[in-house]
Amino acid sequence: MYKPLKGSSYIELPKDISNSKCGLINMKNNDNLCFLWSHVRHLNPKARRATTITQKDREFITNLDYNGIDFPVKISDIDRIERKNSISISVFGYKGKKQFYPIRNSKAKYEDHMELLLLGDGKGNNHYVLIKDVNRMLFSVSKHTHKKHFCLHCLHSCVSEEVLEKHKETCLELNGTQAVKLPKEGTKIKFKNHRNSIPVPFVIYADFESILVPEERKEKSKNPQDESSTDLYQTHKACSFGLKTVCHYDDKYSGEYKSYVGEDAALVFLKTVLKESFRCREMVNNIFKKKMVITPKQEFEFQAARNCSICGNDLGEDRVRDHDHVTGMYRGAAHNICNLKYRITWKVPVVFHNLRGYDSHLIMQEIGKFKMNVNMIPNNMEKYISFSLGKNLVFIDSIQFMASSLEALVSNLSPEDFRIVGKRWKGEDFNLVTQKGVFPYEFLDDISKLNTEGLPSKDKFYSSLYESEVKEED
Repeated sequence: MYKPLKGSSYIELPKDISNSKCGLINMKNNDNLCFLWSHVRHLNPKARRATTITQKDREFITNLDYNGIDFPVKISDIDRIERKNSISISVFGYKGKKQFYPIRNSKAKYEDHMELLLLGDGKGNNHYVLIKDVNRMLFSVSKHTHKKHFCLHCLHSCVSEEVLEKHKETCLELNGTQAVKLPKEGTKIKFKNHRNSIPVPFVIYADFESILVPEERKEKSKNPQDESSTDLYQTHKACSFGLKTVCHYDDKYSGEYKSYVGEDAALVFLKTVLKESFRCREMVNNIFKKKMVITPKQEFEFQAARNCSICGNDLGEDRVRDHDHVTGMYRGAAHNICNLKYRITWKVPVVFHNLRGYDSHLIMQEIGKFKMNVNMIPNNMEKYISFSLGKNLVFIDSIQFMASSLEALVSNLSPEDFRIVGKRWKGEDFNLVTQKGVFPYEFLDDISKLNTEGLPSKDKFYSSLYESEVKEED
C-alpha cells in the first residue's frame, strides 16, 4: 500500500467525500503550505468561507513556530511540529470508495489535537486537508444511523466516549500487544444467550465436486526475486453440487435432494440456497405459530413457580407462560423478556465438511455477484471459520465439530442410521454412496468428460498429488 510522504498545493476533494457532512476543510492554497494553512484554520476557525485564506490568516502565522521546517511538510517532520507547537497531530489516508486508513497516529499527549487527511492525485502531487471532526468524517461513510466515536488507531467504532475509553485499554494498535483482562475475583461466568440453545428449524447440508483444469507452465524469470515459491499447475473449478434441506422438527417440511452439473455450479448453488432460505423463513413465519395448549395441572405449576424456566432466576411478579410454537405445548413459567428472546431463529446454517479448507474458496469466487451483506469470521486472509450471506444464510464447517474425515465418520454408523440416504438410494446404489470411492480427478479436466460412457482406463486414476495408482480391489 502506497503511503504519501508530504503535502503540496491544492487538490480538489474526491466527489464521494466532498459533501459537507464529511466535515473536511480543504484550504485553497496555491503554494506548498497546505499543512500550515490547515493548522491556522484549526486554531482560527471560520463559519463561512472556511477554505479561503485571508489576510488575518496570514497574520495569524506569527503565532505558530515552523522554524527549520521545510515545505511541503513531510510525515517525518510532524514530530518536530508537535513539539514546537504543543499539539498532537494524526494523519489519515484515503483509498477511494469511502475507505480511510491511518498513516500516522500521534504518540504525543498534548491537550490540543489536530487530524489531517493526506490526498494524492495519482501524479505524485499530495495535499493536506483539515479534518474538522474525525468522528463526523468516519461516520459519514459508515452504515450507522446514530453518532459513533472512533478509535484513531484502529478506526473501531464505539457508541459513546466512555466505551471508546474502555476500548483504548485493549486496542492492539494503541498498546502494541494483546491486552489481557482477567475477571474480578469471586465473579462467575453465566450462559446468557439462551436463544442459542433452541435447535435451528432448518439446516442445509451441501457438497461440491470440482474438475482440475491444467494451467500452462510459466517460463522461469531471469530475475530470481521475481520467481514464486509456488508452482501453479492445476485450478479447481466447481462442476457440480448436491444439497439437502433438513427440518429438525418435522421431516415433512424437509426439502427434496437437489443436485446440479454445469460450469456455473458455484453460482447456481448460491442462487439455490438463497431460494431455500426464503422458503424456510416463510415456513417459520406461517407454520411454526401454534397456539399454546396448557392443562389445569400445568396452570397450577405456573402459578406456583418461583424460578424462570429459561434463565433460572427468581420470577416475582414478572411472569408469562412460555410455550413451544412448533408443537403448541406449554414449557414453563418465564420472565417476559426471556420469553420474547427465546424464539425460533430465521438463520439457516449451510454445512460443508472442510468448508474452511476447500469449499469456501469455490463459493468466494461467486459471492461478490450478489448485492448482499457478507460477514466473515476469518482464520487468516485465505481461510474463513464461517461467513454469512444476507440475514438468513450462515455457512459453517462441520469439521470444526467433528475433526475427522467423512470416511472415518461414516464407518461408525450402521445402515439404519442413514435415514435420508436410505430413502433415496436402495440396494447396491446404497452401498456405493455410503462408502469412499475412487475418482479419476486428473482425468476429469473438462466438464464434457462427465458424459463419457463407462469407466476410464486404470491409468487415468493415477494421482500426481499422492503419486499413487488405484488399487485393483478399488
